[in-house]
Amino acid sequence: MLGGAVLPASLAESSASSRGETFRPENLVAFNGISQHMFERLVGERFAVSSGGHSLGAMTLISVSELAPHKSAAKNLRMVGRVPHPSSPRFAGFAVRFQGTAPALSQGTYTLQNPSVGELPLLLVPSGPGATPDTYTAVFGFLAA
Repeated sequence: MLGGAVLPASLAESSASSRGETFRPENLVAFNGISQHMFERLVGERFAVSSGGHSLGAMTLISVSELAPHKSAAKNLRMVGRVPHPSSPRFAGFAVRFQGTAPALSQGTYTLQNPSVGELPLLLVPSGPGATPDTYTAVFGFLAA
């Protein structure tokens, strides 16, 4: 998962351990049924934000956008001989953007809670220094069959 929900176990463990938390694969159950369509229905809703059991305020979901797969530059390469055509997995993904009403947060994994979806641990990436208002993005990426 890119920038958002499901991280490779090694990355999730290092991120969780830096916060004094332990990554557990069973926590991934929270992402069953997550989809772009589900988040689109929640635009405008508020999410409580917490970390380590401490409330950090609230955020409002302000947008959901589909991520387009990266176009390979390999099509422009000129090669002599047989050119392999690798079968790469298809990527599907979307990004959700929140506007914060809490004090500014650094990049990290936070628990967002909303009555419609329950609790979700998300890696939130801030919009950048000096951005007004504070916005945060979480990216969901999936390999499609």
